[in-house]
Formats: sequence, C-alpha cells, structure tokens
Amino acid sequence: MVQVTKGSIGTKGPRVTANLSIPGRYLVMIPGTRLKGVSRKIEDDKERQRLKKLLNRLPTPEDAGLIVRTAAGGSRRSSFVRDLKALLVSWEELQTAIREKPAPCCVYREPDLVERVVRDWLTEDVDRIIIDERTHFERIRDLAGRISRRARGRVYLYEGEAPVFEHYGVERQIGEAFRRTVQLKSGGAIVLDETEALRSEEHTS
Repeated sequence: MVQVTKGSIGTKGPRVTANLSIPGRYLVMIPGTRLKGVSRKIEDDKERQRLKKLLNRLPTPEDAGLIVRTAAGGSRRSSFVRDLKALLVSWEELQTAIREKPAPCCVYREPDLVERVVRDWLTEDVDRIIIDERTHFERIRDLAGRISRRARGRVYLYEGEAPVFEHYGVERQIGEAFRRTVQLKSGGAIVLDETEALRSEEHTS
C-alpha cells in the first residue's frame, strides 16, 4: 500500500510513499509506527512540554503513531480527544477498505478543498473567512462549528454585487504579484526576468 504525495504532472507520474499519514486538525496519525512527537514549528519550550504531556495521555492505538501539528498550539485536551476520535474512524474505514476491496484501488482520499481550508487554515491568526457562495458558506460554518462557536462566528457570507475578489482588491494584488516590474516605496524598482541557468566551471591547465 502506498500514499500519493504529489499528483502527476504532464508526462511525469505521481510521487508515492510507503510511509502513510492521515492528517487531522491538531494531530497527524502515522500508521505502522510508534512515533510520538510535536511539530518543530512550535518553538516555545513550555508549550512543547505541555503538548507532549497531553500527547502521552491520549489513548494512542498500538499500531499507529501521532504527531502534534502546528495548529495545536494553545489547544485544550478536549480538542485533541475529539480530533483523535475522528482520525481513528478514518483509520478503521481505511483498514476495512484494505480487507474488502480488490487491488488496485483507492482506500483513502483526502477531504475536498472546502474541508481542508477549515481544517488547516482556520487558526487563531485568521480574523474572517468570506465566502460568496451560500452552499459552501453553510457547509464551512457547520465545519467550523465543530471546532468552536468562535470559529463558526468568523465565517461570513459575501452578497455584494461586485465579484468578491474584485471587492477586496485580490485581483489587483494577484496582478501586481505577476508583474515583471515591482515598484518599491523608496522610488526604486525590482525587475524580474527569466535567464539561462548559471554555473561555474573549474579549468585546469
């Protein structure tokens, strides 16, 4: 069994690995290991120690390890318990699919973009998520509500006449990001151009 880590591009096939992982909001489950750890991006020593203690108290399955994700910083034990329960359900469904489905087949698939946005990006640093489509708005609010009431309250529906990207100036910022010349506040400018690859060679006589 392998996991696709990067999809195929053109004539280049997908990149796969035998090191499986199932990401949740606060935890990543790694089947087939006994590994336990905390993301290196959480640098505060006291917080790392707190998270390690919480991790050690969780009812970890014997055939899977757990890594605490960066988004878990400052989270309570109840959040970890809830996240672990969801991961265990996914792991059980995956194992059932392995036993019952004939190979080759897909036994696990990551959630779609809507769910991944809530899971991975709705952190304390995010003030608002603005959606211009009511169906997605209702779904994202429900998903955010599983995290907390506060998270649910940060989801807003945009109903303006102008396209949402245009209203908030996103189209303009994207256009500026891809411009060849970038104007600086100092009055100068940076010009970006493609060039041939540069290399150095040693010549011996």
